[in-house]
Amino acid sequence: MKKACKALAIVASLVTLSCCVEAQAWSQPNNWTFRDYRGAVIGTAVGVAAATGIVLYVTLHKASITGCTASENGINSVIDEKDKLHYVLSDQNLKVEAGQRIKLQGKKRKDKSGNLTFQVKKIKREYGVCTGGMAHPSSEGPS
Repeated sequence: MKKACKALAIVASLVTLSCCVEAQAWSQPNNWTFRDYRGAVIGTAVGVAAATGIVLYVTLHKASITGCTASENGINSVIDEKDKLHYVLSDQNLKVEAGQRIKLQGKKRKDKSGNLTFQVKKIKREYGVCTGGMAHPSSEGPS
């Protein structure tokens, strides 16, 4: 949510900037029948470029989670170290043992019953066996 707020603030700033530039272009006293639109064109180009960048970032950015894995009844899960939430991994073809600390890339979702799931696209990094307090409470791995 913070990223969306930052993006909105940037777009609002750029739109305000482009309006100021356009206002300056219109406020110049000119006896000719045409106006100087360079400021308006530059401001519009900056606004369009910013909006395009934000849209590309939001659509192409993939979430990632890091945590210790657990396996219960053949279902893999992870507790994310950042938000401390429990995610059931939707790709059950992972070749990761329970009790391993890993970083996964994919999408955070909720299933029909409201449980958090993580649709795994790929394993970004394997850190090894979980140690101490980092281990998942129900992990079946080595302790």
